[in-house]
Amino acid sequence: MLAAYDASRELTALGIRHAVVGGIAVGAHGAPRATKDVDFLVNQEDAFIGALILSFKPGVPIAVRGIVVDYLTPEGNEHVELLRRALVEAPESEGIPVVPLEALIVLKLQAARRRDLDDVARLCETADVEEHIRRYLLAEAPELMKRFGLAMKE
Repeated sequence: MLAAYDASRELTALGIRHAVVGGIAVGAHGAPRATKDVDFLVNQEDAFIGALILSFKPGVPIAVRGIVVDYLTPEGNEHVELLRRALVEAPESEGIPVVPLEALIVLKLQAARRRDLDDVARLCETADVEEHIRRYLLAEAPELMKRFGLAMKE
């Protein structure tokens, strides 16, 4: 987790809006699990240079304390506006911006690996959260409802 703090601090110093995603975000939303890297959501134009070939802007951390830092961008994702909104609305958890639960679940359902679907199920363990996410997906990402059903083992 120290790597996430250090990377977040550096991104903030560079003026790059960011939010942690992946396993660390799953933990921040109440379902801790082990992870080997730090994943951030960032706007492409903030963290990268180039169009066809992307390079990191100077100072953007790619590894901290021996931990790899990976980046996802809203650009190219079918839910680009949803993810851009998530960056603006990211609440802080222990001093680090964390992608909102709804956007995290969209990313997890898009990836659809077994671990991601397990994360979704753990994040939606209460009926209130499950129903909230179900309504959110119906409104914002209805094509992911089948995967949500798989995660919830319906």
